[in-house]
Amino acid sequence: MKTYIYLLLSALLLCAAFSCKKDPQGGDQENPSSQPGGPPATQVYSIKLSKTYAIVYSADYQLTATVDPADVPVVWSSSDETVATVDSDGWVHTHSAGSVIITARAGDKHAICQLVVCFNLSREGTANCYVAPKSGMYYFKAAKGNSNEGMSGVSKAEVLWESFGTATSPKNGDVIQMVAYSDYETVPNNCICFMIPSPLKEGNAVIAAKDSGGNILWSWHIWVCKDFDPAASAQDYRNYYGTTTYGTVMDRNLGALSATPGEVSSLGLFYQWGRKDPFPGFSSFSQNESAKTTISWPSPVAAGSGGTGTIDYAVQHPTTFLAADMDWYYTTSSIKENTRWQASKGLYDPCPPGWQVPVGGDDGIWIKASGVRFFDHAFDFAKNGMDLSDKFHTTGACWYPAAGYKSSYGVMYNVGQYGYYWTATPVSSDSYRVYYLSLQGENGKVTFNEGFTSRAAALSIRCVK
Repeated sequence: MKTYIYLLLSALLLCAAFSCKKDPQGGDQENPSSQPGGPPATQVYSIKLSKTYAIVYSADYQLTATVDPADVPVVWSSSDETVATVDSDGWVHTHSAGSVIITARAGDKHAICQLVVCFNLSREGTANCYVAPKSGMYYFKAAKGNSNEGMSGVSKAEVLWESFGTATSPKNGDVIQMVAYSDYETVPNNCICFMIPSPLKEGNAVIAAKDSGGNILWSWHIWVCKDFDPAASAQDYRNYYGTTTYGTVMDRNLGALSATPGEVSSLGLFYQWGRKDPFPGFSSFSQNESAKTTISWPSPVAAGSGGTGTIDYAVQHPTTFLAADMDWYYTTSSIKENTRWQASKGLYDPCPPGWQVPVGGDDGIWIKASGVRFFDHAFDFAKNGMDLSDKFHTTGACWYPAAGYKSSYGVMYNVGQYGYYWTATPVSSDSYRVYYLSLQGENGKVTFNEGFTSRAAALSIRCVK
């Protein structure tokens, strides 16, 4: 771990050297000793800060200034308020990963502290997915998603795979670097640290916590999307008259790198129903091929009574597709397992903090906003999807790409023609059926189905706030 800290500090120093803005005044400036007709200014001999360099892991960080003479007021400022702001008492409030210079001024003297913010992605709550919108250092609590349940026996953290979501093959470290599990005193304990390099390369990655034997204990999806703020770009779904808002929905698919119609970057990732870990989407609109990644994916495994059709197996094998006719979760009972995804966010929900898989059926946001269970709608064949703003009554375009799907046996189908979106709602407790949204390009229809799509199939997700 000491080696990691050394490498971390070296990387941060390099990052800070190139990314920090200079002190806006460029050094001490001579001020007139008095204003015409006013009292003479107090002579300031020196100002010093409690720190001149620090790595910050907390949301708030205190700097103190020592001034000679002591009664001269101090004026604080930040070189980049998107990274951190500072109040009149020297409390620094961090907002994102990055480097920033905090300046304290008293009279004609000033002192600076260079801060590197290692941003806590889990400070608003743990999850199975975290959004990293810019280059810099990040960490999150090594807890099972959407809970405070930690893991014993964690020995290390590693990247399982990285992808740009295209036909271009990434190299290890293109999307995410310097992944490590921390139990060292200089870094918050029981967390996973990593760095998004500069310049940022958009993509998706999965990090796993492993025990000393290399067994996976849990894994997390890191969604590297430049300047992406899910809440800022999200859309309210309303009724026809705009008088009732039924909920707030992301403007793009889970794992998508844009919401731009016609772009491959809008496709996003695939998920088997009830699993927290993603599978790559398509590499293009023209071929039924998966986006390139840094690994060779294992062949699908039949989910069955031999121990492969369990949640424990799915957690321990996040890159293994579990193939089955109806459900990857194996059961001989007529009562199906329906607790993996629920109306309230649970342990296996794959969305970032504050978001979840949408509810389906008559209580779902799609039927409430559109007012119907199915409707005809023009399909944009040039851009391979539908703008549903007229049905969900959003402000601006509401783009749903025909992202295709992965069959229950792991075969890629129908990109650019069909799109399928999971909900968290089974049709009934004794059925394999789950509500989902279906875009049918060739038929020009949208339906909110109760069909017999296998829970082992992998579909898209549109997260709801």
